[in-house]
Amino acid sequence: MKQAFLHILLLMALSSIFSCKEEKSIPKVDHINVNMEVVRFDQLLFDIDTNNVDTNLKNFAKNYPSFYPLYFKNVLPLTDDSTKLGGAVKAFINDKQIRNLYDTTQIVLKDWPKVEADMKRAFQYIKFHIPTFEAPRVYTFISEFGMQRFLFSDRNKDGLGIGLDMFLGNQFPYKNIDPTNPNFSGYLTRTFNKDHIVPKSMDLLIDNMVESPTSAKLLDIMVHNGKKLYLKQLFLPTTADTLIYEYTPAQMEWVKNNELEIWSFFADQNLVYESVPNKIAKYLNPSPSAPGMPSEAPGSTANYIGLKIIEAYLQKFPNTTIEQLINLKDAQKVLELSKYKPKRK
Repeated sequence: MKQAFLHILLLMALSSIFSCKEEKSIPKVDHINVNMEVVRFDQLLFDIDTNNVDTNLKNFAKNYPSFYPLYFKNVLPLTDDSTKLGGAVKAFINDKQIRNLYDTTQIVLKDWPKVEADMKRAFQYIKFHIPTFEAPRVYTFISEFGMQRFLFSDRNKDGLGIGLDMFLGNQFPYKNIDPTNPNFSGYLTRTFNKDHIVPKSMDLLIDNMVESPTSAKLLDIMVHNGKKLYLKQLFLPTTADTLIYEYTPAQMEWVKNNELEIWSFFADQNLVYESVPNKIAKYLNPSPSAPGMPSEAPGSTANYIGLKIIEAYLQKFPNTTIEQLINLKDAQKVLELSKYKPKRK
């Protein structure tokens, strides 16, 4: 009994040591200054005096010269005739359904300051790892379900647009918007909530950092996506894995417990070097299932393996810098040098 008790104490001590080690591995970034500017364009637009729309639009065009044309010509293509834009905007913000949508975003995202603080913290982590990083200007808007987020050139820096009506949560009836539109499938809209705003924004920034893969083979794309997942974890070190990977807790548990089986499946089915899109797409992109795998397997399982290959590579070459990681191009070489070999659970 005494021996068993000592054994438990030892396990607790080891757990404490590893816990402290994990905490210390997260860098302190409070001291890192990032110039983060947030433009609540949704509020600016819906708060304007509808009897003086044209003057307000001129001020928008002057103050936000990059975002203004993108929003009114691409996100909300209200009219091609600039002389009629004022009337179209007035009708838009006075529309009862649109106004209700705007009001809903303000209620659901009433704690926006927390989202903003999380975004700033993510920018601080990026700057910690990439000192030359400059935080983008963040613009919030209502798109009438047309666009969730986008990155654009905004004068002397990047601009990050976030469509708040695409983050209203699981209770919002996205499936009723257009039942025939696959973009509103349940496995996608499950992530249309405020907890995913920052992680999905990081996806855009990381996409902009990392060049496209060198070929269309599964191996090349999975290692490329694994590299992006590694950076995402690095920039969001305190964020839950389920938000990083966009898996449910059960799916997250399944991939962690079946890494060997997933890799073996790709090898046995001759998919590692497959490049036909419809044969590999569901293993790389969000999907309700992974063809040929158990029903518990989510889509994008290949990306998880890609991350594990990158982690194995970095264990072999721990002095690899972020810049060197970003510039890794040869997936086959990365695989060979990593000596990747998943272990049976």
